[in-house]
Amino acid sequence: MHPTAASALPISKSKAQGAWGGKATYNRCTFKKFIGKSMCGERSVIFERNKSDSDKIPQHYFNNCVFEDVDNDGWAFLDKPPTAWANVKDCGNFPCTAPNNYIMTFTGTTFQGTTKPTTTPADFVIVPDDKTVGGTYPSCTHFPDQQIYVCQISNIGLL
Repeated sequence: MHPTAASALPISKSKAQGAWGGKATYNRCTFKKFIGKSMCGERSVIFERNKSDSDKIPQHYFNNCVFEDVDNDGWAFLDKPPTAWANVKDCGNFPCTAPNNYIMTFTGTTFQGTTKPTTTPADFVIVPDDKTVGGTYPSCTHFPDQQIYVCQISNIGLL
């Protein structure tokens, strides 16, 4: 089929049925020098969700990645669903919950350099700061400032 209209811009705000499927896999990535703040004092993290993702976010898999000079603050920041999403047009009387279901699974990870997070397992999962997910497993470390749990468990997934 040929496009019949201009693309919705910015592309990061595009929403469609395609968001309900998929899986994102990344192999042998290296993440360097993320320490939570840029030189100008702005948040600088490796993982942060698209601000427009109110529907399902596909599970992300990272295999054999390297974190070099990354600290607790530079790992991730997973914000909560905005309360403005709680409206009849979008999600009804509660905020859309995609941000609460973001899952990143890491296997074969190595940590290098002089700066490292306090938790450095080879295999782990990063989930949002939701006690019904990360707060239910004893093998999860809570990072409240980043609004994440880092879990040393392999059976967290999306249903």
